[in-house]
Amino acid sequence: DLDIKYDKARKNELDEIMLPLGYTVAEVSCTDGVNIAYIKKPFMYIEFHGVLMDTDIPLYNSYFGTDFERTVPDSGCRVKYTDEDFFVFMAAHLAKHYFLGGTGLRSLADIWLFLRKKPGLDMNYIFEELKKIKLDEFMKIIIGVNGVLFDGKAPNETQKSVISYILGSGTYGTTENRSAENVKNQSKLKYLLGRLFPDRRFMAINYPVVDKCVLLLPLFWVVRLVSTFIKKGYKGSDVDVVMNVSSAQVDARKIPGNPLEE
Repeated sequence: DLDIKYDKARKNELDEIMLPLGYTVAEVSCTDGVNIAYIKKPFMYIEFHGVLMDTDIPLYNSYFGTDFERTVPDSGCRVKYTDEDFFVFMAAHLAKHYFLGGTGLRSLADIWLFLRKKPGLDMNYIFEELKKIKLDEFMKIIIGVNGVLFDGKAPNETQKSVISYILGSGTYGTTENRSAENVKNQSKLKYLLGRLFPDRRFMAINYPVVDKCVLLLPLFWVVRLVSTFIKKGYKGSDVDVVMNVSSAQVDARKIPGNPLEE
């Protein structure tokens, strides 16, 4: 899984390079379709990112969304971030996964190892930049958690909560953790009802007639539920996942830095 940031003004050149090499387009994402993934069997997967942070988190997108102004020259045609700016990106990437669905131990190990291998980092600059995207307090907590996980320090209650959450998150997070974000400020029942009976605007995406006649909304709730239940592989996941969300999962998301609250 290789991730490459490219100049989105040259998007049309990607196919010219990748297709003759035996790759096919696997996925096109982001609002303007600038994140493009190519696959080559049996295992090569390369993602070209036109933006470092998608528009689902506007705070990060506005900070990282500009093309290459924070980079410095590298070898050949490549450019790179300074170590300090790369750390800021690592922090934002970690926070995105942490709050949207959870993140695994590997992401924290990356931060711990980077700090050990780069003792000359300008931490004052780093925390000034982190403050711009409201992650300065979040990163202090993560560094403290790393002290517990990798340096054997005694944990406080917040660190215990975060560690428990991370150890249950897998590598990239879980559906349960994403649901924990949604039930954080409401009851499980209220959230579940919203999932089972979405509002008119959501329903109109798949059933446009609802937008023209709101009286048809209850009918298409039934249509949607029936089609969901008969879908291959459905196991009542919405109900199971939401009802199994623990208070610890919710509490672990209440630390500073949640971009979904900005």
